[in-house]
Amino acid sequence: MLKKSEITPDAVARALTRAGLSVFTNNARNFNLNLVGIRSDNRKADGFDDWFTCFWVTPDGNWMSYVWAWTTDPGRYFLTKKLLNPKGCAILAPGQYHGAYKIGYHRGQYKALVQRGAAVNVYRDKDRDMMLDASGPIHRGFYGINIHRPSKNVSVNAARVGRTSAGCQVSQRGADHVQLMQLAEKAEAAFGNSFTYTLITEATFRAGQSLS
Repeated sequence: MLKKSEITPDAVARALTRAGLSVFTNNARNFNLNLVGIRSDNRKADGFDDWFTCFWVTPDGNWMSYVWAWTTDPGRYFLTKKLLNPKGCAILAPGQYHGAYKIGYHRGQYKALVQRGAAVNVYRDKDRDMMLDASGPIHRGFYGINIHRPSKNVSVNAARVGRTSAGCQVSQRGADHVQLMQLAEKAEAAFGNSFTYTLITEATFRAGQSLS
């Protein structure tokens, strides 16, 4: 399992570059954020076993970064219950989604990064078991794959994913998402209300470290 200490800006930037994905390094203005999810190789559902990192280059040329426990997958409730979509539960496909996110309100309740700027790609898992089927045909569209916290109550820290995600990218701790949104608001002031989110797998991250 990928350790938090392994997720440095250099390591993530190296993985993105070697996967042919963009890394934002222009530091003429502060808070040019890279928002990256790293999906665990563990395919069993319902754990906050993924990572979310926010990093950027400051005007004086130094990396700044945060790393938080997250889920990039739907929880048990939506995987095993009656399907919201007959094609299956959404699982965001790895990729880089340029300008797909804006600061808005998740379900009208609290500020979050909401998928309103561009379409995203998802897989559909419809067999209702506890194993995540992140493969198969790609479906592209606006599915409300938001980046949010586990509850409108900011003090909630979730033990399991459960009903907190039907395909969204969700923090384990409410306070971590608040910290992300504070950074996002600073980025909005500098660059406008448009955010790119990149999702890679643990395997992609490790491949980026193994190549010279």
